[in-house]
Amino acid sequence: MTKVSGKTFALRMLALASGVTLCSGMSYEERVELREEVRALFTHSFDSYMNHAFPDDVLQPLSCSGKNDWGNITLTLLDTLDMLALMGNASEFEKAVLWCIDNISFDRDETVSLFETNIRALGGLISAHLLASDPSLKLMSNRYDPKGGLLLLAKDLGDRLLPALQTASGIPFGSINLRHGVSSQEARVTCTAAAGTLALEFGALSRLTGDSKYEMAAQRAAVSLWQRRSSHDLLGAHINLVNGKWTQADSGIGRGIDSFYEYMLKAHMLFGNPEYLAMFHDAYYAALRHLKHGSWYIDAHTQTTQVTWPLFNSLQCFWPGMQMLMGELELGVDTLRAFHSLWVHLGYHPEGYNLASLEIQAGQTGYPLRPEHAESIFFAHRATGGKEWLQAGRDVLRALQQLKVPCGVAALSDVANRTQEDVMESFFLSETAKYLFLLFDPDDEIYEHGRYVFTTEAHPLPLDLIFRAAALHEQRAADGLSALTEEERTEVLDALYQLGPASDPEPDLPDSDAQPDAEGAHQGSDAHDSDDESASHTSSSNSLSGSLSPPAERRLTSTPRSTPMPLVGACSMPTPAQRRGIFGNEPIG
Repeated sequence: MTKVSGKTFALRMLALASGVTLCSGMSYEERVELREEVRALFTHSFDSYMNHAFPDDVLQPLSCSGKNDWGNITLTLLDTLDMLALMGNASEFEKAVLWCIDNISFDRDETVSLFETNIRALGGLISAHLLASDPSLKLMSNRYDPKGGLLLLAKDLGDRLLPALQTASGIPFGSINLRHGVSSQEARVTCTAAAGTLALEFGALSRLTGDSKYEMAAQRAAVSLWQRRSSHDLLGAHINLVNGKWTQADSGIGRGIDSFYEYMLKAHMLFGNPEYLAMFHDAYYAALRHLKHGSWYIDAHTQTTQVTWPLFNSLQCFWPGMQMLMGELELGVDTLRAFHSLWVHLGYHPEGYNLASLEIQAGQTGYPLRPEHAESIFFAHRATGGKEWLQAGRDVLRALQQLKVPCGVAALSDVANRTQEDVMESFFLSETAKYLFLLFDPDDEIYEHGRYVFTTEAHPLPLDLIFRAAALHEQRAADGLSALTEEERTEVLDALYQLGPASDPEPDLPDSDAQPDAEGAHQGSDAHDSDDESASHTSSSNSLSGSLSPPAERRLTSTPRSTPMPLVGACSMPTPAQRRGIFGNEPIG
């Protein structure tokens, strides 16, 4: 590989970011037409799953069959429940909810991923339960028990996952057997994203059940990770949960770390916990200082901050959407335009793209129908109203339609030659299709922007969750469903409120794209000042330090340092030989 200087690297990245064509506008009728195209694509794919794969976990669209890779728990249906509701398909939603209540069991001798089971199954159950419990949506034709139904399944699953978090360090195991718990042979290395992406689902479960054990365990996991950050406020990608040492010391915003950032921000928005805000603030500005290069982001060593991966990876695509959510519009738009230029250039986002050689990265050639780019496009349109994002969404939709096959939509194993593979993961239905549907939907008949926060699997949770949870118990009594006694009601409400503050109970909630409020926010901008020209950013980023920066007494100060460990291949990360293939003979400057 040709050696690339730091200056040339930056120029190449800027050139790659310059190719997006803006849209002059889109009529109401055109948006409705595109929304219906998304609905048709979703319906074709969902019906294919139900006809050819159900009750297996996922659909194999080329062989028209099902496969159980995720615990044999009918994962695609659990992950897709709330999408049926958001599209207004009340009859199919109710049918699916009732089937799950009657047929789903998690008492299985199956070892599952904590991360995937939490975000897909537990998150899907909780979100669908809250939607079914909302009488204003009229999704259920008969009475739905707000203290039972899917919530009982969610609680059972939460109880089966919880032992994975009960470690001496607080950092959870990556896998657990649903019946027997954590195996003595379970790996001691876990990804940062896996350990740091529990707060929303586990927190919501605590709010709905009145039992704080789930929320406290998830918060302990996040804080335990953060306490092991480097002196540059950077987290590695993989950590040994026994000794707390990083086994993969590359820091980035994509694979292995991505949703940690997202959940620290959203957990603060949903629960009002200042500790989450403090962790997000410092982690976010560390990323801007050390990982941002032009419009793009790379990976760097947590201790030295030297570039280790000059790669775009597709999981980075959530980042601009998160920036829109927090009010960093200029930074978010700049990066999203760069990301979309790569989509237009290649037709899809490969899992990895080398920003030094401007080539698809070997071994990372596929497109598994990921949702993150559509997610950021959705948030960009809601935050800015820019018509260009409707055009960008249409680009994504047209590309997805090319992957339609008789039994669903098939992922790509190679973006360059368009080779399809026999898999359609549940997140295509629960996330990719959902964000495109909501992008083009001009009516928002079910979904009301500003009332919900999306989990990393795009499951909507109401921002007034603590008050919604209390209302569910009130509704149960009003419906005559084993009404709580006054003493029981007081115990439930006390338990809920002891868990901490939540969103404003006023009916007119602020738009979720607005900057979250933080009382006593620090007004300075030192937190993101940098002498590194390649990591510089526009002054618009000051909007965060003016609205989200916590006062000094809220900032975390416990900073145990860890010695970087040799690289390992966990979670699809590179071996030393692969690293040499990325860089050639020497790192870029």
